[in-house]
Amino acid sequence: MKPKSIILTIDIGPDGASIGKGHANDFIWTNTEQGILILLDAFNEISAKHGIDVSATWFIRSDKVIQDSFGSYTELFDRVVSVITGASVTHEIGWLPQLYTEGVISKTLSAEYCKSSLNEAYYALSKAGYQIQSTRMGDCYHNNHTMKVLEDIGIKYDCSALPHRVKKEAGWYLDWELTGEKVYHPSSDDYRVPGHPSYELLEIPLSMVDILADYEVQPLSRYINPCFKNDYLWQNLESVIEKANYLHCVMHPDEIVPPEKNAGHPLVSYSYKDTINNLSRIINTFQKHSECIEFHTVREFGDKMVSGGF
Repeated sequence: MKPKSIILTIDIGPDGASIGKGHANDFIWTNTEQGILILLDAFNEISAKHGIDVSATWFIRSDKVIQDSFGSYTELFDRVVSVITGASVTHEIGWLPQLYTEGVISKTLSAEYCKSSLNEAYYALSKAGYQIQSTRMGDCYHNNHTMKVLEDIGIKYDCSALPHRVKKEAGWYLDWELTGEKVYHPSSDDYRVPGHPSYELLEIPLSMVDILADYEVQPLSRYINPCFKNDYLWQNLESVIEKANYLHCVMHPDEIVPPEKNAGHPLVSYSYKDTINNLSRIINTFQKHSECIEFHTVREFGDKMVSGGF
């Protein structure tokens, strides 16, 4: 029996980035840096509790905004990579580039802007010795230009797709309306779908689950985040896991740290206990349907997909 795979990815940006506060230049990193250490402890606890090695892919910001704010594309990598890899050599370091014009993502980012922005950051990371194979675009933004740049610089795996999600408001612009749940090689004509000709780069979409929040009238398909409140996350997650061969999750370090009063996202627990409970329940639910559960980094999972190991 082939193993079921859990892919944990962690986006390392400023505090509150997942609710839109990462668009500004006045970054605050206090909870993010604290959260990295707490997540590492959580993974050790899960590993000991279930007798399973927990590895993750950590996507770290590097882009023009970081360069302009700190004077170095590699500032955040230099701060946190040794902390992460020192905790476990099985963790993977990935790249989280954010593209902005005037503080928001725009539909009309030019090919030249995308190329220069991504190339400059990537080559700065490479020069500093950071060998990147896996990416997630900030705010899950892509267009045909950005996908081509990632292909041209040699990125092997991208993790930006949110199947069937479209969001064009409040500084966000993402369009994955035509994208399905399966891993695919993006078409050079439309990054959202497979096709011919296609890129060698492999797109690994995030796993999604329908969640109805208290402030909504109908469920919304959302990425699976183990930092969500238990009651929200498990409205429909068990049925998703029953059908899945793998689960591709995303987390943000500041989401495991209690925020200031009346701050934060209403779906997020900001609780170590809830995060541990969610991860344990994911493992236990998978084990009902498979004898073998493994955590894989994006690179490990992608390599197995390409070689036919899954």
